[in-house]
Amino acid sequence: MQADQSPREDGVSASVCEDCSLLVEADHRIANHLAMLGGYVRLKAAGVSGEGRLLLETIGAQVDAVSRLHRALATHGQHGAVDLSEHLRAICAPSPRDWPAPPR
Repeated sequence: MQADQSPREDGVSASVCEDCSLLVEADHRIANHLAMLGGYVRLKAAGVSGEGRLLLETIGAQVDAVSRLHRALATHGQHGAVDLSEHLRAICAPSPRDWPAPPR
């Protein structure tokens, strides 16, 4: 602890640092789960045809859009505003074929 810091200030700094570490870990786990879910849905879509495939592709595209939104909020949201227009267009697109490709 520095001489010009009170024990309370040092404790608050440590608490904030720990909270940041927990947030980074939570964001990482959320991103992993969304990637796993998107991959699973795409895997299942490959095994069916017709309307079932279109439905699964739509669900997969929505999971990918949520994943991209989460990534944008987790990385850029800490430093200022996030432009949601691209994410909203992706979520509202009428067909998965109109959606941007998922990140690799």
